[in-house]
Amino acid sequence: MATLVIEIPDELREQGEAFAAVLRRLPPEALRAYLEDLADDAWCAHLAREAEARLESGQSCLLDWEDVEAELNELPDSGRGGGEA
Repeated sequence: MATLVIEIPDELREQGEAFAAVLRRLPPEALRAYLEDLADDAWCAHLAREAEARLESGQSCLLDWEDVEAELNELPDSGRGGGEA
Protein backbone atom coordinates (compact mmCIF):
# COMPACT_ATOMS: atom_id res chain seq x y z
CA MET A 1 0.00 0.00 0.00
CA ALA A 2 1.28 3.45 -0.90
CA THR A 3 1.65 6.31 1.57
CA LEU A 4 0.36 9.78 0.75
CA VAL A 5 1.52 12.83 2.70
CA ILE A 6 -0.51 16.03 2.32
CA GLU A 7 -0.69 19.39 4.05
CA ILE A 8 -4.15 20.52 5.14
CA PRO A 9 -5.43 23.48 7.17
CA ASP A 10 -5.69 22.91 10.93
CA GLU A 11 -9.47 23.36 10.77
CA LEU A 12 -9.81 20.55 8.23
CA ARG A 13 -7.58 18.29 10.34
CA GLU A 14 -9.78 18.98 13.37
CA GLN A 15 -12.92 18.20 11.37
CA GLY A 16 -11.34 14.97 10.16
CA GLU A 17 -10.41 13.95 13.68
CA ALA A 18 -13.95 14.70 14.89
CA PHE A 19 -15.41 12.67 12.01
CA ALA A 20 -13.09 9.77 12.82
CA ALA A 21 -14.14 9.91 16.49
CA VAL A 22 -17.81 9.69 15.51
CA LEU A 23 -16.99 6.62 13.40
CA ARG A 24 -14.80 5.24 16.22
CA ARG A 25 -11.92 4.85 13.78
CA LEU A 26 -8.44 6.24 13.62
CA PRO A 27 -8.21 9.39 11.47
CA PRO A 28 -6.17 7.68 8.70
CA GLU A 29 -8.73 4.85 8.51
CA ALA A 30 -11.66 7.27 8.36
CA LEU A 31 -9.94 9.37 5.70
CA ARG A 32 -9.10 6.30 3.62
CA ALA A 33 -12.75 5.12 3.76
CA TYR A 34 -13.94 8.63 2.83
CA LEU A 35 -11.53 8.83 -0.12
CA GLU A 36 -12.61 5.38 -1.34
CA ASP A 37 -16.27 6.49 -1.27
CA LEU A 38 -15.39 9.77 -2.95
CA ALA A 39 -13.46 7.98 -5.72
CA ASP A 40 -16.35 5.57 -6.24
CA ASP A 41 -18.83 8.46 -6.46
CA ALA A 42 -16.57 10.26 -8.94
CA TRP A 43 -16.32 7.13 -11.12
CA CYS A 44 -20.12 6.68 -11.09
CA ALA A 45 -20.58 10.34 -12.05
CA HIS A 46 -18.09 9.88 -14.90
CA LEU A 47 -19.98 6.83 -16.17
CA ALA A 48 -23.28 8.73 -15.94
CA ARG A 49 -21.85 11.63 -17.97
CA GLU A 50 -20.58 9.18 -20.61
CA ALA A 51 -23.98 7.50 -20.81
CA GLU A 52 -25.72 10.86 -21.07
CA ALA A 53 -23.38 11.89 -23.90
CA ARG A 54 -24.13 8.63 -25.76
CA LEU A 55 -27.87 9.24 -25.37
CA GLU A 56 -27.59 12.84 -26.58
CA SER A 57 -25.49 11.82 -29.60
CA GLY A 58 -27.87 9.02 -30.55
CA GLN A 59 -25.27 6.29 -29.98
CA SER A 60 -27.53 4.75 -27.33
CA CYS A 61 -31.21 4.86 -26.53
CA LEU A 62 -33.46 4.19 -23.58
CA LEU A 63 -35.93 1.34 -23.77
CA ASP A 64 -39.26 0.99 -22.02
CA TRP A 65 -39.22 -1.87 -19.52
CA GLU A 66 -42.47 -3.23 -20.95
CA ASP A 67 -40.84 -3.60 -24.39
CA VAL A 68 -37.77 -5.32 -22.94
CA GLU A 69 -39.91 -7.63 -20.82
CA ALA A 70 -42.06 -8.57 -23.83
CA GLU A 71 -38.95 -9.47 -25.85
CA LEU A 72 -37.53 -11.48 -22.98
CA ASN A 73 -40.79 -13.37 -22.59
CA GLU A 74 -40.68 -14.30 -26.29
CA LEU A 75 -37.30 -16.00 -25.88
CA PRO A 76 -37.39 -19.80 -25.53
CA ASP A 77 -36.96 -21.06 -21.98
CA SER A 78 -33.49 -22.58 -21.82
CA GLY A 79 -34.01 -24.09 -18.39
CA ARG A 80 -32.29 -21.18 -16.66
CA GLY A 81 -35.32 -19.44 -15.26
CA GLY A 82 -36.67 -17.72 -18.39
CA GLY A 83 -40.32 -16.84 -18.90
CA GLU A 84 -42.55 -14.48 -16.98
CA ALA A 85 -41.26 -12.66 -13.93
